[in-house]
Amino acid sequence: MVIGDAFEVGRQVRLGLDVYDTQSYVQLGHYGLDGSPDSIIPLLDQLAESVAVAFCKQPEFNPQNICFDRPAGPADSVRARLTGVIPTSPPTFEVLVSAEGTLSDVRAPDGADTDVVRASLTALRSARYMAAHKGKAAVAAWVRVPVLLAGAARTEPSSGINCAAAPTSLSNRNGDCFDTRPLLVSPPVLAPPRSCGLNTGPAVVLVHVSAQGDVLGRATLTQRPQCAAFGQMAVAYAQDLRFRPASKNGVAVSAWTQLLIRPTT
Repeated sequence: MVIGDAFEVGRQVRLGLDVYDTQSYVQLGHYGLDGSPDSIIPLLDQLAESVAVAFCKQPEFNPQNICFDRPAGPADSVRARLTGVIPTSPPTFEVLVSAEGTLSDVRAPDGADTDVVRASLTALRSARYMAAHKGKAAVAAWVRVPVLLAGAARTEPSSGINCAAAPTSLSNRNGDCFDTRPLLVSPPVLAPPRSCGLNTGPAVVLVHVSAQGDVLGRATLTQRPQCAAFGQMAVAYAQDLRFRPASKNGVAVSAWTQLLIRPTT
């Protein structure tokens, strides 16, 4: 937020600006210039440069690399352990990394669960960071950091039914294992190798999808296509897919599912 004023003092004009953080309302800078009324445009240009530098203390501000050439960031992915409901997508925090590579400030996403914020802050504070650079000089800068969560999402219901077993999970009798099954964002379609010709046919692949949406263990071919090479490709393709995980009572859970992978024509 910028608040400015201008007034004449004799034959001079005085321009003043105060720049505030839009979230905390802490003053980021105060700037004032005196000059001739005939030089009002150059004065405004100088003030604009000063304001831009002040805005470098705000998240997501770096037009034309005015604040830094190389962004700050964690040295490794940030991971946290959570007891309770694990969000299907990782929360992203705004982190201020000092010129020395230390965490100076953190802002949590709006509406984030209290337990998620608490676990994430613990992980963010223990992480190592690399400072941003402007030329050869290290500078303080904000960066958006996703926190990967893992923890106590249940893979078995309280009734003791073994939903970790593929047959039990696939049948999901009476909804014991999940309320919604794992889903792909788009249908699985794969181009067959040229050696397969035109009569390839689809492959069916069995996968175990984690509560985070990736494939656990090895995918298995349960229905072989006419072309063996396409079946091998389908297994490798399924291994790297990402899913919207299954859920039980609002909690993301692991589950087995079968994929019908069709060859493109």
